[in-house]
Amino acid sequence: MNIYQRLFSRTSIQFFVLLLSCELICRCTHAKLYARSLNNANNLYSGNNKNNNNNNSTVLNRTIVTLGVFVPWTGSWPVGKKLASAATVAIDDINNDTTLMKNEHLQFIWKDDKCDGEQTVGKTAELYYTYENQGRKGVDAYIGPYCSEGCVSGGLLAAFLEKPMISYSCSKDTLSNKTIYPTFARTKTFVRSYPKILSRKLVALMKKHGWSLITLVVSTESGWHTFAQGVFTELMQHNIQVADKLTYNKNKNDYEHVLNLAKDKARIFALLGYHPETAKLLVKAREMGMFNGENVFITMDFEVESNWEKQDWLGGYTVDEAFNGFLDMSVESPESLGDGTYKKFQERVREKMAEDPFDYQMKPDEKVHIDAAFLYDAIYLYALAYNKTKAAGGDPYNATQLMKNVFSANFRGKTGQVVLKKGDRTPILEVRNFQSGKPVHICTFGLQENDECTNSKGKVDIVWPGGVKTAPLDRPKCGFNGELCKQDEDQENTLIQILAIIFGILFILIGLIVVFVYKRRKYEKDLLGKGFIVNYDEIVNQGTYGGGGGGHAQQNGKVMGGSISSKLPDTYSVQSDTESMMERSQFIVSYRGQHVMIKKLNKTTSNVNRENLLEFKQIREIHHVNVCQVVGVCVQCPNVCILTQYCSKGSLQDVLQNSDIRLDWMFKMSFATDIASGAYELHRNGIIHGRLHSNNCVIDNRWVCKITDYGMDKFKQTHHNNNQEDETEYQKYRKLLWQAPELLKSTSSDDKDGKTKEGDIYSFGIILSEILTREDPYYDYEMEPKDIIKNVRARHEPPFRPKVNEADCEDNRYCALMKSCWTDCPSQRPNFENVKGRLKRMSGGRTGNLMDNMIEMMGRYTDNLEDLVEERTQQLAAEKAKTDELLYKMLPKTIAEQLKMGEQVTAETFESVTIFFSDIVGFTSLAGASTPMQVVDLLNDLYTCFDKCIDNYDVYKVETIGDAYMVVSGLPQRNGFKHAGEIATMSLDLLHHTKTFRIRHLPEKFLQLRIGIHSGSCVAGVVGLKMPRYCLFGDTVNYASRMESSGLALRVHISPECKELLDQLGGYQLIDRGPTNMKGKGTINTYFLGGKQGFDKSLPDLTNAAGLDQHVFK
Repeated sequence: MNIYQRLFSRTSIQFFVLLLSCELICRCTHAKLYARSLNNANNLYSGNNKNNNNNNSTVLNRTIVTLGVFVPWTGSWPVGKKLASAATVAIDDINNDTTLMKNEHLQFIWKDDKCDGEQTVGKTAELYYTYENQGRKGVDAYIGPYCSEGCVSGGLLAAFLEKPMISYSCSKDTLSNKTIYPTFARTKTFVRSYPKILSRKLVALMKKHGWSLITLVVSTESGWHTFAQGVFTELMQHNIQVADKLTYNKNKNDYEHVLNLAKDKARIFALLGYHPETAKLLVKAREMGMFNGENVFITMDFEVESNWEKQDWLGGYTVDEAFNGFLDMSVESPESLGDGTYKKFQERVREKMAEDPFDYQMKPDEKVHIDAAFLYDAIYLYALAYNKTKAAGGDPYNATQLMKNVFSANFRGKTGQVVLKKGDRTPILEVRNFQSGKPVHICTFGLQENDECTNSKGKVDIVWPGGVKTAPLDRPKCGFNGELCKQDEDQENTLIQILAIIFGILFILIGLIVVFVYKRRKYEKDLLGKGFIVNYDEIVNQGTYGGGGGGHAQQNGKVMGGSISSKLPDTYSVQSDTESMMERSQFIVSYRGQHVMIKKLNKTTSNVNRENLLEFKQIREIHHVNVCQVVGVCVQCPNVCILTQYCSKGSLQDVLQNSDIRLDWMFKMSFATDIASGAYELHRNGIIHGRLHSNNCVIDNRWVCKITDYGMDKFKQTHHNNNQEDETEYQKYRKLLWQAPELLKSTSSDDKDGKTKEGDIYSFGIILSEILTREDPYYDYEMEPKDIIKNVRARHEPPFRPKVNEADCEDNRYCALMKSCWTDCPSQRPNFENVKGRLKRMSGGRTGNLMDNMIEMMGRYTDNLEDLVEERTQQLAAEKAKTDELLYKMLPKTIAEQLKMGEQVTAETFESVTIFFSDIVGFTSLAGASTPMQVVDLLNDLYTCFDKCIDNYDVYKVETIGDAYMVVSGLPQRNGFKHAGEIATMSLDLLHHTKTFRIRHLPEKFLQLRIGIHSGSCVAGVVGLKMPRYCLFGDTVNYASRMESSGLALRVHISPECKELLDQLGGYQLIDRGPTNMKGKGTINTYFLGGKQGFDKSLPDLTNAAGLDQHVFK
């Protein structure tokens, strides 16, 4: 980004036009002004060498180097007459120093910048376009300006002109940004520019005196609030308690108010503000009797001005009396160096002031300003950087090369050790004690963070407020409310309390041990599973086969019609008596009066170890509608078996292949959803099925599909191993049709690599194909299972999978889900949580709704609908709750309930409410520069932010119209006079939120919110039949609207009636605005809300508020 872009993006358009105009004028008058500048002896100083010749390019064969020095001779801060000749002293010293600028002669031209930004820009341009030396255009460098206003604007122009600028003051933080000010540096620094350093040194000072409690008293002037926040954060991080952070305005009454609040919470006070303000605070504290030896006041960068002696605000005190007995933390002063050099320097400055080019005779009582030493160091810094750049083979007239040596300078100057980092001086802080109006050096902190505060001359006694010699305590011995002394009265009970605590702890420990032992025993007892381990003698009617296919159990335990239908080709047939996928060992039996399925395990031993018990416990704790419940386990040899819940409809494979049962799409989706839900529950409980296929999915009499034959892998391991020996090759390979290819070993068909969640997903994909086709998997390939497994294991591209007709899918997403489940890459398969969500979306948000089908099949199957009705009732209740929630957002809850009951809502009068109106200043122009969608997005973002904020207060949002936002408190639920406080605090909170609110399409634009509030009576009621609205009527509404439309940006405008209520509530800071003319009301004395006691959220900086020309007053 070039300098013009930086100027245009960081300064106003007016300044940019001014700069270009200045450049044009200067170019047109170049020759005339150049001649004038050469002949102006009053502004040019070439040193005290008697052989110099201003008309030649060299003096004694030395190249002339010219500096432009800015001095505030006149204007708002005319201190130039007390420091300007420091430039003369510096020039003479450098020219006479044989080690500095050996082949150059240094001179300067000085200009009065009047501490004004525009003047500085003009003088900077003038010194560039009206001076030329040896082909170098303009002065070689700028020294100054003195004031921040000049540095901010002049520094930009210097960067544009590629000229170094070294200031000897200026405190603006933005000047540290070397992207904007690449050629700017400064030799003076301020405490307020380094909150972190100041805070850490303040912590060290407090700990040295044993203080841990402090109150911050902060000015509302620009910059101090941010500084105070940084100090607050650092203090808290170092375990220094901040009792309060109070702000004050430039108002005598406000000084007293703030000090009254502060003295009840702390004894140590840090006064953060410019020294003219803190001086008045100190005088007010003295008048209030706070300089009584109990309090400590710590100021920042404090200095006593000579003209204060005659000021009325001293209240009859002399300067020596008023400013005595407090501490000050500031950047190390040259006066504190103590080597006598500064005093000699002052005498030279006073002598040179009377000589050319300043010719000013200082009065005897006029002191040389302390910043004279910083001016000297600024010129000396340039000479050192010039020397170093040239010695390194660089070009000292190249600003970039020169500033590298300026930014890293480290030398001993008139102000002590000068250490620069990126152009800013690293501060060396000192602690001073003001005694009889004069600062006395106490100690100096080193540059390192952990350096202590030391005094090379030894310890100096501090005079504390009231003239005492002992440092005051940070809090009264008995506390601010006498609470600490109450502890002495209770000391006689201390021993009893300690003993009670000890016995209490012992009791708690014993109780914890008892609870632990009890829970441990209970866990071990649960582990044994009383009632889960089945006695085989309790199993009745063993030996009856339970195939399924709609078969039913009679009282004698036999099953009628138990054959399994199969539509495989002849080469892939299933014998109903021996080859069903429902294992041959599964039967229907009776256990404790209920029908259950029994699965006998081929185990020769029945040893049950702890691992088996843990498996049993895990299985017992699973309760889910889509998981078939395990009733119990029998471990008696040779009758080891597992009892599970009996599902009368048989397996899913039986139902799918039964042509007598008509299954529509809703039934199929229900089966798929049930299986996914059951598998998700198993995976959630850490169980991987590993044998998931359509015969391990059973259907109960309510047509709910459940997963069975899961878990207890270690208990079943011997059974699986023995069964493999008895199985035929056909049976072995047929069981693998649902197995994922990565789990199939290439060496043997009768082994698997284990089981994974991804493998269960693959099996589910195969089951989805069965549900869709109502046939066995791979039925249309006319291949033996062994050949099918061989093709699957080969992992061809595309992979070998069951054939499906996508035309049979009523929803293409079903086939897509099926294919994603059986994809070759396990990591690309979805999990069951994802599968459930996708199936739910296919079902239109429903989860297995079979109500319509159940009604159609009610004649053949009697079902228990209680659970389904309860589920629908809960869904209806949830929808009703959503509707009510939406209604309550549109109308007050009490009003909405009356309308729901069909009652007529009568308008109601409220004697006292507070109404809030707000709008956006400049909204019309903002909307004109935005598209309609951008305006909608802006208002939606803003009102969403506001709506979240007002939820924290007892208020009711009435409506929004365009950029207007209306809120009321005190109705429909009356709250006494609290409504004024609720609205006032809410207003401050909304202003706080506007600080961080950003307009999406105009992020650099600062939102200008103005607020008006008024308290009074009104009538509220519902109007209209269609889209009824809860409206407010009465003069109070109009009055509140006028308060908003006559207010100012970033302000809360308050009526006199509202002020009275806030005064009754107390704690609110109100600022008298004065008479205000309002339409329909005449002239009324109104107020601004400045803050609230205890409200510590930051408010917008009023310097960012829109100008009056942007306001529309109605």
